Amino acid sequence: ALSFLRSARGRYDKVVVVGDNVGPILCLLAGLKIDVYLDVFKSGFAHAYSAPERWLIRRTTRTVFTRDAMLAETLARAGIDARAAGNVMLDTTTYGQYDAAARRRRPLAVTLLPGSRATTGESLALQVEALRLLPEAERPDVFVAVAGGIAPDKLAAATGLRWERPNSGEAADLGRLVGEDLVLNLATGVTGNLIEAADVVLSQAGTATQQALGLGRPVITFDRADNRRKRMADEQALMGEARLLVPQDARALAQVTARLLADRDERARLGEIGAERLGPFGAAERIVERLLQ
Repeated sequence: ALSFLRSARGRYDKVVVVGDNVGPILCLLAGLKIDVYLDVFKSGFAHAYSAPERWLIRRTTRTVFTRDAMLAETLARAGIDARAAGNVMLDTTTYGQYDAAARRRRPLAVTLLPGSRATTGESLALQVEALRLLPEAERPDVFVAVAGGIAPDKLAAATGLRWERPNSGEAADLGRLVGEDLVLNLATGVTGNLIEAADVVLSQAGTATQQALGLGRPVITFDRADNRRKRMADEQALMGEARLLVPQDARALAQVTARLLADRDERARLGEIGAERLGPFGAAERIVERLLQ
């Protein structure tokens, strides 16, 4: 990495670093000046820049885009051009041709975000088990945001449901998973559509959880036994009440889901908290404007 960065000196008009402080450290060692540093990890709700980190950024970076105003103010006091233009992860929310409203049959809806890793099928199976524990009369419409590379037939095998192939002609439509007591509408590449169609989101995803919160939807996540404790604590400090963390247990997940579905005012309250903590949109446009100066 250092060899590449040293070879890059003088060859490019702009240098952008995205991530944590490893990028600025490597650029310091390589003698490379950073035009824009996009810090997508730190949050004023969970972190503060240490004195060595402020020194590093001041030494290496022309402009920093932080996730919130608290962090930007900390850096600005240290003489750094720091800007809080929003959460760039929200700007990557995907939308497309998918009519969720046409698939609605019940008063309320949930969207499942089972993630994109090896545990996707396992996570979806537990979410489905939780939904089956809800009384039939209280059961919502269900949408599933399927990550790229995840095969619907694999999800069918994991959940014990039957996969019905799509017939809508919509590019995002992946069909349905169907059982005697449950129907899951599958789609890919339209996470924004599915989040906006939901009253509550059940999520084991990373970025998509932030997008759901930023769009004003409360999120319920079960805490896997193999999760890193510090990461979960940091995420919870950022997301606050807007993400409800429950044990890795279908009954616990069902109880919290039922409670939220039954309480419109609480859903609205948590949605406002999530949008405030994870938003706003618009950072990507501000970053591009800075690069074109």
